[in-house]
Amino acid sequence: MKWETSTYSKVCIACFDGSITRMLQYAKDYIAKGSTSVQPLGKTFRDIVGTRNRKNWWTQASVVINKYIGSQTKTDNISPKPFRLDRSYHSGYFEKLAEHLFLADLLKHSIKAQKPLIEISKPEADIFGYDLVLTCNRVIRHIQVKSSTSTGKVQYHKIHENLKNYPSACVVWIVIDEKFDLEYRFFGNTPGEPIPDLSEFHYAQHTKGNANGEKALRKNIRKIPKSKFEKLADIKELETKLFGK
Repeated sequence: MKWETSTYSKVCIACFDGSITRMLQYAKDYIAKGSTSVQPLGKTFRDIVGTRNRKNWWTQASVVINKYIGSQTKTDNISPKPFRLDRSYHSGYFEKLAEHLFLADLLKHSIKAQKPLIEISKPEADIFGYDLVLTCNRVIRHIQVKSSTSTGKVQYHKIHENLKNYPSACVVWIVIDEKFDLEYRFFGNTPGEPIPDLSEFHYAQHTKGNANGEKALRKNIRKIPKSKFEKLADIKELETKLFGK
C-alpha cells in the first residue's frame, strides 16, 4: 500500500492538515481511550472512511503510519554515494575548474600584494586559440589555459598556432593535486614579446581517422612537450612572469 494514495493519507491531509504526528497521536488516543475521549473529526472524516469500524480503522491506521514513518527515516539515513571527479570523463568541467581556481589564486595574490587590479575578459567563441585575456600594468596577455592532475602522465599539450598573432601571448599549465592545491608551468616570453616560435614542434593529429584509418594533421595545432614548459615556484612567480615586477 502506498501512503500517498491511501485512505489514511487522505484523512491526514483533510483532518490533520497533513501532520502525520498529530494523526498518529489521535490514533493512539482513540485505541487506548475510545471514541468519547477524542474530538470528533466530523463529516469530512465520515465521507472518506464510510461505515467501516472506527476502532479497527484506527488500529490499522497506526500500523500504516508507523511503517511510513520508518520507511522515511530509513530513506533519510541513506548516505549518497561519494562523487569522484573523473578527469577523462568530466574534462570540460575539470578545465573550467582549473581556470577558476587559477584566477582566484592570481587575484588573491595580487590584492594581498597590493598590485594593480587585473582586468579579465574572455572570447565569445573558442576559435582564436586563447581562453583568457588578462590586462595589468599596461601588459595584455592572451593566455591559453591547460590543465592536468598531479598524478596524470601528460607529456605534452596541444597549443593553437593563432597565439603567435598576439603580442605577449603565452600558455599557463595548471596542475591540480588531490587537495586542489595548484602548481604552475609556463610557456611564453617576457611581457611585450611574442610566444616562442612554434614551427619546430610537430603538428597534432585528429583523433579520428578517415576511411583508410589515416589520421590527418591538424595544421593549426602544435604539440608542445612538457620539457618546454618552465616549472614555477608559486603564483607569485607566475604573476611576475605575466606582468613583470
